[in-house]
Amino acid sequence: MNIRDEFSVANECIDTVTTAKFLGVTIDCHLTFQSHVTERITKALKLAYVLVKLKRVRIPTEDLIEIYRARILSLPTYAVPAWFTHISLTLITNPERVQKLCLKIIVPGEEGYEDHLHLAKLTTVETHMQKLCQNYLQKIFRNPKHRLHNLIPYKP
Repeated sequence: MNIRDEFSVANECIDTVTTAKFLGVTIDCHLTFQSHVTERITKALKLAYVLVKLKRVRIPTEDLIEIYRARILSLPTYAVPAWFTHISLTLITNPERVQKLCLKIIVPGEEGYEDHLHLAKLTTVETHMQKLCQNYLQKIFRNPKHRLHNLIPYKP
C-alpha cells in the first residue's frame, strides 16, 4: 500500500502534520493520544507547584483538596471519554503519579497513597476516568436524541 506524503485540494498543497489539536484534545497521527496526555500532565505538574505555595501560607487542607479537584485533576482527565480507551496502560499511570504528588503536598504526614486517598475522599485517577466514561455513556443511553445514541449498543 502506498502512503502519500502530499495532498492537494484545488491545486493547493496541504501540509501533513504529526499532531493536531481539536477542541483541546491533541490527536497524533497514530491515535495513541500520548501527546495529549503528556501535554495535560505537564500543565498539571506546573499547577501542583501552586499547591506548595498555598500550603506555605496555611490554606486549610480541605480547600487545597478542592483546588486540586477543580484545577489540577481536571487537566489530565479533560475529554477522557474521547481518548481513555485508546491509551496504553503506561500512560494511565502518569495522571496517577500527579495525584500522588499532589496528595503528598496536601497531606504530607500520611504514610501511603491509600491513606492520602481516604483522607482526601478521592479514588484513583484510573477509577475516576472510568467513572467519567461510564457517566458519559449513561448520558447517551438516556437521551434518544443524542447523536451517538443509535451507535452504541444498549447494555442495561
